[in-house]
Amino acid sequence: MAAALSIPPLATLWRACVLDFPTIGHHPSTRTESNPPKAAVRLEIERFRFLWWGYEIGLLEDAGAQQPKPQLEHASLRSAATGLMMGLRHPREKGIDDVALKRRYGLSMDPEAQRAEPVLGKVFEEMAERLRRVTALEGNQAKVGTAVWVVDGSVDRFGVSGADKALVLASEVHGFVDGLYALFPGMREDVDRQMVSAVRLAVDQRGLRLLSDAMDDGESDLGRIAGDRLKELHATVNEELAGLSVSDENEDDLERSFNNYLAEKKFGALLVHVVEPLANSTRASAGAEWSVSVDKNWPTALEDEVKGFVRPAHASFELYKKKKYMKEWDTDRRFSSTDSESHVLLDVESHPKFENANPGTVTVEGFGLECWEFENEKPHTYSVFVNRNKLPVMPASNLLRRLDELQKGSRAFGWDPTTDDLNVKDMVGTVGIKYFNQSYAKDPSLWIGDLYGVLNRDDVFADFTTTSCVGLQFLSISDEYIGLWNFLRQVIVAKELAMRLQTIEAADNYAGLTHRVLASLIISDLWLRHVDIVLTNVKVDTNGVNEPNAAQVAEAERHRDRGNAAMGSANYVEAVEHYNRSIDIDLRSAIYRSSRSAAKLGQGNLEEAEEDALMATLLDPRSAEAWSCLGAATLKQGHSRRAEKAYQRAVELAGAEATAATRQGLANAKRAVQRAVEAIEAAAANPARQHELRSEFLAQDFDLFGMNVEMHSRVHMQQVEGLLLFARRMRWPFLEETRVSAEEAYERIFALGDVNVNLHDWLFGTMLPGKWFAFTLMSALIMCSGPVGDRLGIAPFYDCGLALPGHASYWRSRTVLASVLGCLPGIISLGGWVGPCPAVTFDAPIDGSKARHVRLSARRASPFQSSAGLDGAIWVGPRLGEDPTQKRPGEKVASYVAEMIDPTKWKVPAAPAQEKEGAAYEVKEIRLSKVRNLDEGENMECRACITFQRGKDSNPFSYRLFTNPIFVTLPVCRPPLGNDRWQGSHQVHERELSLFTGRVWSVSELKSNSPEAEVEGSGRVIVINATAKGAQAVARAWCSEMGKNAVIRLPGGPCFVCAVRAAGYNGLKVGVLIWVG
Repeated sequence: MAAALSIPPLATLWRACVLDFPTIGHHPSTRTESNPPKAAVRLEIERFRFLWWGYEIGLLEDAGAQQPKPQLEHASLRSAATGLMMGLRHPREKGIDDVALKRRYGLSMDPEAQRAEPVLGKVFEEMAERLRRVTALEGNQAKVGTAVWVVDGSVDRFGVSGADKALVLASEVHGFVDGLYALFPGMREDVDRQMVSAVRLAVDQRGLRLLSDAMDDGESDLGRIAGDRLKELHATVNEELAGLSVSDENEDDLERSFNNYLAEKKFGALLVHVVEPLANSTRASAGAEWSVSVDKNWPTALEDEVKGFVRPAHASFELYKKKKYMKEWDTDRRFSSTDSESHVLLDVESHPKFENANPGTVTVEGFGLECWEFENEKPHTYSVFVNRNKLPVMPASNLLRRLDELQKGSRAFGWDPTTDDLNVKDMVGTVGIKYFNQSYAKDPSLWIGDLYGVLNRDDVFADFTTTSCVGLQFLSISDEYIGLWNFLRQVIVAKELAMRLQTIEAADNYAGLTHRVLASLIISDLWLRHVDIVLTNVKVDTNGVNEPNAAQVAEAERHRDRGNAAMGSANYVEAVEHYNRSIDIDLRSAIYRSSRSAAKLGQGNLEEAEEDALMATLLDPRSAEAWSCLGAATLKQGHSRRAEKAYQRAVELAGAEATAATRQGLANAKRAVQRAVEAIEAAAANPARQHELRSEFLAQDFDLFGMNVEMHSRVHMQQVEGLLLFARRMRWPFLEETRVSAEEAYERIFALGDVNVNLHDWLFGTMLPGKWFAFTLMSALIMCSGPVGDRLGIAPFYDCGLALPGHASYWRSRTVLASVLGCLPGIISLGGWVGPCPAVTFDAPIDGSKARHVRLSARRASPFQSSAGLDGAIWVGPRLGEDPTQKRPGEKVASYVAEMIDPTKWKVPAAPAQEKEGAAYEVKEIRLSKVRNLDEGENMECRACITFQRGKDSNPFSYRLFTNPIFVTLPVCRPPLGNDRWQGSHQVHERELSLFTGRVWSVSELKSNSPEAEVEGSGRVIVINATAKGAQAVARAWCSEMGKNAVIRLPGGPCFVCAVRAAGYNGLKVGVLIWVG
């Protein structure tokens, strides 16, 4: 401790850090007794840990304190500890200004803010006392720090709250404190044991609950142990309430105890919510979680499996869902991503959390996506920056070189910012921007907004969202498409953007990430992972060339001899003329081509010399003379790498008979290569020139002269396997034809070149996710189904279903028949398709014997009712009533609490009873009536009508599917504390009991009654008992005819109370619950 350092002595610095420890306070205008954000609690824990560390190593200079540890005598340890503690100092001392503080951590430095009293002081009483002692040593007991921050109460433009962002700060502070403990092995374990012991003895329920909720990420045992301690104290909650004098004089004590009481009642309840769009956004969202939990065996956020998220059935089906391209800097899975990418709705199907494992239904999160898309379809005006600055000329060889570099990943992005900058300028130039402040110009994040603008242009780059087939963009020679080289440039530019989105934290600060840009990112990623560009030699077909007779051969040789004589006298013009005559007589001769190449080289006609030499190598690949001529022609043009390869081949073919000129040519080519490498190294002082030389040098390996460009799929076998898996699981009636055709499809691309472009996209794995994937999948299956596929052709719309009379029908997952029939036995959902569904019949005059694409006519059942509020915001969902458990206007707190804590007023409402075993409801017929033709062929738009019957003796009844409703399958809830009192459902108070005790409708009653009229204005939910076999399909069909969205409770799902709440005003506000089991 006596050693002098260039920074404050260790103990002084430690005390300063304790006092100036990052702390989140509150503004005087806020209620001081409200619960602090999680980040504030975590920071308080870290402050106590930091205090404990300093105390244990002897930095608290106080009577009775620990003696300094001997390790502190080591300068290296003191230096490391000092560096870590400096990381805990005020952010301004670390170069973080107020703007960055708010953007990164969601915090503001408020001069009027007041530091909150430690909320865990009664849990860690010993540490709270030491904090007071440290403060007292500074001579100011009221001062407990200077860096008082407040959480920004608003949300940013992407919907991220300051409280969420502040968790990043808590995580960083945790890392610094952990680093200090690592300097003294074994100390962390000792301190952890002491902290655990303090928690196990604590009686402060508010502090324990805050600790339990704040540490619910599973990384620390403190949260779990706090939850266990709360369980032990559970019985005291009711005793505490019973012991209070219920009067208006002790409202604060009543409120605290009452909140604990309600938390116990609602423990584990399913909470479903919808978040409406903000005034400047169309984005709506929905989510499901459990109520405040103290049982750490179950995390607060529901697991993916419980929520019903679908995992890919095969590697090829991973392409159905969109991956994330912008790095998530906050990796806490409890919070959904709220960066600019998450505010671009490409297609709801493509979202990983959209579809539910229950066919024909969506997850709670999927319902939010449906709301978002519904709002998106309304007229909106957007401003999008488009950069139309002239792009630099980019030779094809340089495009291929850059593609090769990106695919091999030989140099990680960010290692050399100068090269990164030059690489992107190769593709887009300076985008017309000139920076006067060159230090500003070097900011790599600036490229993000510029690349958005470039990729948003529509003159040279494609909008992949407007086409069902990506392959047409580079396979077609029509002016309607951008062509191969513009396509490859777009792939590279999108990859340049993707690398920056993944590595630059400030990426989210730039506008311009549109559907078009996101689609470019997806296709670029798939292309670079799935496709190889292979250069193959041009093949010369001489089969149709007549072979000269003996007289013609003699004539050709005479001209060759005269040409050689002219070459001897350097008369290159005459030599070329004679060689021309020889070639005219015998087009197949490599010798004549080689001779003319040498003559043209003498003329200085380098490109034609190279062309003749190349043709000679194609006519006779084993001609050393031809390869030598090619080496000479390319070397003269400065292509040293290509020349070296040509000369090397000539020497290999000639062996010991290689001429001196050929060997000398090889030596010259090698020296030229060496000079080129040295020139690149010598240009180190000029990075731009060095980059240019290096690019030109490496691009020689990708010269297209005499080469064919072929695309090879890396994933074609995986894609064929996935297609056959889809056919098997869908019980495709033409499986055998599909098997043979699919296995041979990739070979047909190169043998015949006649493969359908949609099948081409599938084999190469280059399609957008969601509806584009589903369209490509079924198109590929149809194209591999023999004559039936040839007759059907490709569907005219993304949402067309497929009717195969006498076999089955298949429907897109978001269409009404998929939603209604998805619950039938044997029907699955895979890759955006639901099937195999029952075959359909057509009303006259439609020929029902023909297979055809069918688009279903069903208007959308609105997921919410919107009305503009004063702030322009959109209210989501019909208002089904207010919460009757809230304190009524004018009601006294004491009387309200007394009524609410009366155990006799808490009830368990009865769930719908299981219907007795009987005849099942069956689908007797699915009839389609034409609404209009979709094209000049057999494809049409139809309305569906389903006829059901229960048993043979009952009368059949039908529902016309006028609307396309949304069905949401609910996840399970959890029993409350004290499982021994669990009665199969959470309890409700008498005040709201009427919402759960209304009439339960059987599906047999729906047709002849009007349930919606009975519950109109009551706030109650229409509960449909669909426990009979086959009844769920009837309930879904009724919803379609009546235009009702619904939540579905499957066997093993949430309790009746949670299910009703999910459908009602506290949940998704759909107003209908289909109770299946």
